[in-house]
Amino acid sequence: MPEPEPTAEPTPTGAAPGALGRKTTSGFAWLTAQTLGAKVVSTAAQIVLARLLVPDDFGLFALALTVVQFAQLLHGYGMREVLIRLHDEFEAWASPAFWMTVLGGLVSGAAVFAFAGPAAIAYAEPELAPILRFVAIAMPLTALVIVPTAALEIRIRYRALAITQFLTAVVQFSASIVLAFLGLGVWSLVIPLVCVRAITLVVLFALARPPIRLNPEFARWSSLLRDVGLLTLAGLLTTAVLQGDYIVLGLFVTSAQVGLYYIAYQLSRQPLMLIAQNFSRVLLPAFSHLKNNPERQRTAFIDATSLLAFVLIPVCVIAAALAEPVITLAFGPEYEGSVVLFAILSLGSAFRGGVESGAALLRAQGRFGTVLRLRYVLTPLFFLLLTSGIVLYGVVGGAIGVGISALITGIVQPAVAMRPIGGGLRDSIGLVLAPFTISLAAGAVAFAVGLFTPETVPGYVAHLLIGGAAGSVVFIVLAWLTMRRTMDALIARLAPYSGPLRRFASG
Repeated sequence: MPEPEPTAEPTPTGAAPGALGRKTTSGFAWLTAQTLGAKVVSTAAQIVLARLLVPDDFGLFALALTVVQFAQLLHGYGMREVLIRLHDEFEAWASPAFWMTVLGGLVSGAAVFAFAGPAAIAYAEPELAPILRFVAIAMPLTALVIVPTAALEIRIRYRALAITQFLTAVVQFSASIVLAFLGLGVWSLVIPLVCVRAITLVVLFALARPPIRLNPEFARWSSLLRDVGLLTLAGLLTTAVLQGDYIVLGLFVTSAQVGLYYIAYQLSRQPLMLIAQNFSRVLLPAFSHLKNNPERQRTAFIDATSLLAFVLIPVCVIAAALAEPVITLAFGPEYEGSVVLFAILSLGSAFRGGVESGAALLRAQGRFGTVLRLRYVLTPLFFLLLTSGIVLYGVVGGAIGVGISALITGIVQPAVAMRPIGGGLRDSIGLVLAPFTISLAAGAVAFAVGLFTPETVPGYVAHLLIGGAAGSVVFIVLAWLTMRRTMDALIARLAPYSGPLRRFASG
């Protein structure tokens, strides 16, 4: 575990563009390395767990998360973003923020415990009640990591965060495999979740050493509550979208079908979590440091979102084209029902990069009311598309509704975020149009390879390897011809971290 470092001063708002850019790129590199390592571990663990558990176990776990995610809103949703925005005054606000999250954590834990029984009745899953009562223990622990996490991010200490998150992921998934092997079923997913929260809390406090005082400073709470309250309302609607598919599916289909959807959805999110969410995480502090310079903020946003689309979209589209070999090889024929779901959800995930970067810019601008108003519009649209899809075509229709909602949100949110600094819908569409168009061509090539390979394990392996390689080559060639500027920008960003890329960029 990394040693605690001395408290560092936050990067000043007027930091030189190059210094801030290097810190942002370095932070993204560390978080991406951590997420890549964690995703390798988690994907390997899911493959093993899929052979030790049944779809019903994953379905129960997914239904439990629908309650947990809503309860987490009570322990200070948005507090991290507010503290990062107040980075120059963090020491003054850290203590009242901490004690607010303590109270919120206790309330959220009590809420999960209280709703365990009603949730089990609503989903017609009696085993759900004891699971939720146990998970309630983790709620205060989750709340207490908010302030130390914000402290590390303000100081741009992403290396410490990355190492901590990777090691805790290894512990959690290793424990899940052991417990599943011992026959604990769904509890093999639940017990490590709670234990790892406690470990994370201890480690982050040791690393960050936030300036917490015993005085809760109640007089300051009202100032924090204004912004946190707006973000909590927006978070309520965002969580409704993130968990809405599981909730509605849980009311219409069996837990086994929810389990198939859970596997497909979690797998389709891997590129998003590896690339887009890490990018967004480092963009929030970077955009916040540029809040007094709209022109630089606009340039930084467009450059960052262009790079994000350039990397995320082809990965998601090619993954959709390779859905059959990916699901079959990873999880086995009993998860065949996840193939179409994974393909549809992967296509939708291609547009979520704009959601992440747009959200980071809105928060950095302090436009929390705009975030809330966006949720008022986009959340009902999500449920309309989701429910209509399920009613018409079952779980596949639900996946289609989720994908269309991701497309719309990925275009609208960046457009709204850019309006005060010069930009709009046309700019937002322009950021994704070219990479998506050439990604479709690359995905078509990757899919076509499967037409010439047999439906056997060697055939699926050949489809995955040859199709993935062929699709990647097609994308790179087409991008070189049509998006040379974006490719050069990406190479320039990565050059300091790779000797070959540095020589290539300079040559």
